[in-house]
Amino acid sequence: MRARANPVRGAHAFAVHADRVVFLGPYGEPDRIVDCRLTERTVEQVAHGRLRPDGGDLGSHHRIVCRGPRLYVRNESSSDWAVLDISVI
Repeated sequence: MRARANPVRGAHAFAVHADRVVFLGPYGEPDRIVDCRLTERTVEQVAHGRLRPDGGDLGSHHRIVCRGPRLYVRNESSSDWAVLDISVI
């Protein structure tokens, strides 16, 4: 395990694959997704956007689960899960 300087503060979820990491929800922005590349000593931001699996805001009524390269999102009023798999994009 290696600690690296990270530009994203307060992320509540992340997915990792190879030299890539995607963070979800920095402080105050629960639907912001930040795509980064891992280097030997740092985490470098490549892109950012908003995660809106059902077309609306990603608020407190969503359950987030991450496993390896996959970020799963489920609206609490539904049994359907949206999946972001960073190993295929």
